[in-house]
Amino acid sequence: ALGLQQACQDPLHPPLSPEELLCFVNATYVDDNAVAAYRSQMRTALHQSVRSAFMLFGYPEDDRRSSCLNDEKWDPHVSHIITYLGFIINSRDMTVTWPLAKRLELRQQILMILADPNHEASPKEIASIIGKIRSAAKIAPWGNYLSFTSQEALTTALRKAKKNPRRFWKAGKMRASREAVRDFEVIAEALLRPEGDAA
Repeated sequence: ALGLQQACQDPLHPPLSPEELLCFVNATYVDDNAVAAYRSQMRTALHQSVRSAFMLFGYPEDDRRSSCLNDEKWDPHVSHIITYLGFIINSRDMTVTWPLAKRLELRQQILMILADPNHEASPKEIASIIGKIRSAAKIAPWGNYLSFTSQEALTTALRKAKKNPRRFWKAGKMRASREAVRDFEVIAEALLRPEGDAA
């Protein structure tokens, strides 16, 4: 392996200016559909991100793997609003929200339990609700607190079914506690709030 070599200056490769030496960076992103930069430096930021990704993970067609950047994930329109890792990010309003479709899906799951006369559901349904609430809690921290009662109900039900937990998990039913039902009612109402509502 060769060591580091001094770069040679030529007409195509002039030395970096003092400003470039201070600011130049090849930044790699975890996902490939969000790039942050000032408008005047957008091309440079894109170029640096793509170049650094290829330097780290290999250039397309160099080996059996396809490109580490997926063209289908890139939105051809530059916007201040993007959907990133399941959240809507608005860089002008400086807000992060949970998409309405996801909120309505969770609300529908909760309403099915509330509509049941005994407030019964499968452990998988309760676990799914807890997971969604805790995912949303990244931007609405109160979600963590409102998921404790349903988590406690699920843990208690699993303890009672300790002789055959697999069967219970596959085909069992459990009752949401009174406290969990109360929290589900609060969550169901909160999920209808307008986009960007701070509550």
